[in-house]
Amino acid sequence: MALEARKLEMLRHLVEQPWLRSQIKPEHVSKDEGDPMRIFFATMQSLDRQGSMVTWENLLHIARKYNRQDMVEIINDARETPVLHGASFLANTLREEFNLAHLFKLFNEGLRMIGEGYPSDDIDSMMELNRRALVTDTRHISMESASDSTIRQLESIWNGEKPAIWKTGHEMLDMAIGWGPRMTTMIAASQKQGKSRFTVDLVMRMLERNPGLDVQWYSFEMRPEEMMVCVLAWITGIGTKIISGRGGMPNEEQKRVIREARKYAQALNIKFFNTKVNMDTLRRDIKSNGASETSLIVVDNVGLVRQDPGRTDNQHDDYMSAEFVDIRDTCGPQILLLHHLSKANESDFRKKELFQPRQSDMRGSNRWGDYVNSLIMLHRVEQYPLLHAEMTPEAWNAAKGKMSAFVPLSRGSEPMEIIFEHNLATCRMKEYKRVE
Repeated sequence: MALEARKLEMLRHLVEQPWLRSQIKPEHVSKDEGDPMRIFFATMQSLDRQGSMVTWENLLHIARKYNRQDMVEIINDARETPVLHGASFLANTLREEFNLAHLFKLFNEGLRMIGEGYPSDDIDSMMELNRRALVTDTRHISMESASDSTIRQLESIWNGEKPAIWKTGHEMLDMAIGWGPRMTTMIAASQKQGKSRFTVDLVMRMLERNPGLDVQWYSFEMRPEEMMVCVLAWITGIGTKIISGRGGMPNEEQKRVIREARKYAQALNIKFFNTKVNMDTLRRDIKSNGASETSLIVVDNVGLVRQDPGRTDNQHDDYMSAEFVDIRDTCGPQILLLHHLSKANESDFRKKELFQPRQSDMRGSNRWGDYVNSLIMLHRVEQYPLLHAEMTPEAWNAAKGKMSAFVPLSRGSEPMEIIFEHNLATCRMKEYKRVE
């Protein structure tokens, strides 16, 4: 069996240059699993995984062991083939051939779906998902370019144009969590603990203390008008029920203050999004709206991101967590993900602990804990009247108006507890103390 010269040259590169084997996959070499080139490549990968050397001698030994004289001939031809092209050139040629074949298949699939009347969103999702299978070259940057880029970033930090670390003004929380570009923080709690309002306080404080930030706020639980009421409550100190007229009407002075606050709020660089979407659409939306190192992305909450058909709950969580990592690393924003805890912390067996949340109470896949940079678990004892019997009257009264933020400093470690005095009506929080 004879192979064309280009394939023999490629085989020689694969044997003699180990780095090349990590750059491509078997299907990029050939879609035919019986193709000799693909068989050789799979054999090399197997040797790499076993920690064995990929040499001509080892390949000849394997071919002879399985009585593959045709493979022996190919190996002898390949090791004598002159090298006329660089390994990178040949690798790029393989990628280009694979990409063209994949795009042609994708084009035909799109035409079929259009002809059968599929909704445009389904076609768009199929195209986006399959485009990601295209093979791109490994991105690199020269030392000269890297040093220039670094100095530009440092100059902007030194000149006060871009903060190195973002601040919320909650000093204990800021020390525990490194807010800033390329960071993902998950805020988790049981229902009705005040996650959304705690987040309003964080976002408004960040905008106030870190000039130049922009916010993309994906709230799948509240309409933009409801979110705006929370923002106005934080600015004015007037409760949301009074602003919205659901807990009594504001007086004339309060109306004046609210109108003035509206003008201030209009200048804030915040975009609200309310439509429930799947993860592919959410990722495209975040990127198309210009997410960058000065962006704050809020997703409230990840449990309401639509699940694609065919995925289990855990597969859906794994996919979302990986996609948020991609958004964080490619675009560079600070991401705030809101999520629910499971009901495990509310078990009767944990009354003595006052239902204090644990990292293991995270709902869904364990992958969330692997991929987020930091975790805040919120807890309000006052939400559980049945805990009254477990506490002294003094302790129960002290818990009123308080919210605990449990922050693990490393995975599996005992979390730090920071207690806040809260005014959920105005979405305002004030650090009270750290529990030693």
